Amino acid sequence: MPKYLNEYEVTSTLTLSQGTPSVEFKPPSALFRASVSEVMSEGETAKLFLRIFLEAKSIDDAEQKGKNYSSELVQALAIATAARFERPTLKRIIDWSPDIELRQAAVFVDGGQLSNPHPVLDQKIADGVSDMLQGELRPHVRSALGWYRDGILGLDPDKKVQAFWLALETLVGGMQWLEKVADKCKKCQTDLYCKTCKTISKHKPFPAQKIRLLLREVINDNDTLFNKAVEARHTLMHGGTLIGPINGNPFPYSEMIESLARASRKCVMREVMATMPKGASIRILEPSTYLHKTFQFKSHCFVTVPLQNGHLLPENIPKMNVTLFRENGGFVLKHSAIGEELVDIQGVEQGESLEGDDG
Repeated sequence: MPKYLNEYEVTSTLTLSQGTPSVEFKPPSALFRASVSEVMSEGETAKLFLRIFLEAKSIDDAEQKGKNYSSELVQALAIATAARFERPTLKRIIDWSPDIELRQAAVFVDGGQLSNPHPVLDQKIADGVSDMLQGELRPHVRSALGWYRDGILGLDPDKKVQAFWLALETLVGGMQWLEKVADKCKKCQTDLYCKTCKTISKHKPFPAQKIRLLLREVINDNDTLFNKAVEARHTLMHGGTLIGPINGNPFPYSEMIESLARASRKCVMREVMATMPKGASIRILEPSTYLHKTFQFKSHCFVTVPLQNGHLLPENIPKMNVTLFRENGGFVLKHSAIGEELVDIQGVEQGESLEGDDG
């Protein structure tokens, strides 16, 4: 099977000890080996250079395998050191198989979110927030506001779902329901019947059941969103991820995350507005998406790596500088090895929009 070298950049609050140019990782599984060296230090953080050597069927396969291996490595480093290691950023992949002269390579350039800050913060919003701050928020509502904000800030869909769900769970923790509920059959979702008592047993709702009732009450959910959110959380708690592709669908949970974010916001805002002065109003902005859409461009090329005393060394890889710039409504990658390459991403760049509401 072909061998590949994947190179990443990792931001961390740790750097290499003095006199240690690099460290090596050789997991017993032998699925990959890796090394970490320092690129530069910037204030409280350092840029680390991560190299992963692995076997894969193709560059695309190496990209996916490397994503998993690099993630496992930084997670292991985080728990071993209790330090911050951000998600690795892929920089390039090179065919590292022996005995070939012209090597296939891919260089990756981050395009960011391709959007500018929205000029919408005005006095109307400030006045509404001022009225909001006059109210005496109960502790569980303040906590729910914090979890909702964490959901907005979260870059990963996995973390967003957890945060928006915790906003709802914290909110219902301070709310009371007089209505008792019955547990449901997992298959048909009908109320469970007790043969001994000859009745349907009911009890005060548990937190998840409170969330179900809250979503029904606030957004008229017919349990579709609730069931999908529960399924997503079960996926995460059993080691899965919400980041596609899953069963051929590149983003199977994106619609649910958008709906959960909006529902979480409506539920929290209802409790906040209940404490605002009589006659007060607040301008509500609704984003077109709660997901962070970033773009990464891939440039394919071929390189030669000169041998040193018969050995293939990463230090001998030629520089492959790639810069990204806009031109005539499109994007162009300027590659030091192959000149300019037009990148067509029509239909991919979607500027976010904000709509205002007074309520």
